[in-house]
Amino acid sequence: MECKFRSDLYEGKLHWSNPEQLKRYQDFARENKHPFFVAAGLGGAPSYPEKMFCIPLEEARYPALYPSVFEKFERNPDKNFFWKNGFLK
Repeated sequence: MECKFRSDLYEGKLHWSNPEQLKRYQDFARENKHPFFVAAGLGGAPSYPEKMFCIPLEEARYPALYPSVFEKFERNPDKNFFWKNGFLK
């Protein structure tokens, strides 16, 4: 899991990585046969974001994501993470 915080979108996208980092994350997930997730906080403060997303790496294919990609993975920032049926919730 990689955790990121952004205060806002830039040019309408969530810029969560750079191309080199993304490749390292993809290589790590493939080599270790582990699912990889990006936990992204958006708005508010790093310690208490307004919104939070738990995005599977398979869906985070680019260093910058449009809301149409990441919004379906929104989660309550007040709740703990847990593993269920192959997904981090």
